Amino acid sequence: MFYFYLSTPDNATELIEKNCKGSLYYKFQMKRKKAVLIGVVCAALVLLLMFAGLTYYSYKTTAPYTPSYWTDKGVALDELGKYEEAQECFERVRELEKHK
Repeated sequence: MFYFYLSTPDNATELIEKNCKGSLYYKFQMKRKKAVLIGVVCAALVLLLMFAGLTYYSYKTTAPYTPSYWTDKGVALDELGKYEEAQECFERVRELEKHK
């Protein structure tokens, strides 16, 4: 059933794959490769979500205490025409700058 032509390794590999595709071993190997691939993709997604969660948590816990956050917010509110709220943000920046 198996024919090996050792003169060209590519040809031998091709013949082995062609003759073994229906075997249980081949099917097991393909399922195993798919399972490993799915596991790697799931692990990558978990790491990505963990990184995103940590980044968001870091932003939420440190952003309100930085002058740059309040400056950016004040500028955005000023551009929207909300001048009183923008003024409050700039006052907050002054308070934070005093405590440095």
